[in-house]
Amino acid sequence: MGENDLLVLRYLLRAAGQGRQVSPSELTRYLGVSTASTTAIIDRLEKSGHVTRVPHPTDRRSIHVVATAASDAEVRATLGSMHSRMMSAVVGMTPEECATVIACLSRLQDAVDQVDPHSDIETVVLREWEAFSAGRPLVIPTGVEEGAREVLDLRYS
Repeated sequence: MGENDLLVLRYLLRAAGQGRQVSPSELTRYLGVSTASTTAIIDRLEKSGHVTRVPHPTDRRSIHVVATAASDAEVRATLGSMHSRMMSAVVGMTPEECATVIACLSRLQDAVDQVDPHSDIETVVLREWEAFSAGRPLVIPTGVEEGAREVLDLRYS
């Protein structure tokens, strides 16, 4: 399972926990990929039994994408295993090594915090980062998306 596949499943499971239905277009905005890429991801996840497409309750032209119960268990097992490996990687770190990692992460956080809140594009990027961090769907206005990507590429590459 690829990174985007796992991201989609986590997003769908979070949305289900909040009682929300997710459309393919919402997944497209969340992932920041084309509609064709989103369709390919959904097709792949549906073929593997991780998601189902269900009709929209009021719009016959639309669908929602829903994670299956089996995918919930698989995501939990995958993430649990990953978290165990991550803990194993740091459990033996010395206080000095921990201080180095903390210093690095603090510098990275400072870099993120230096985004100019007065720039229109940076305002959108900041707002969407906060939404993403809170588990809400990303909504980037048309025309701003490309500028936002440039800001991220310049600041964080």
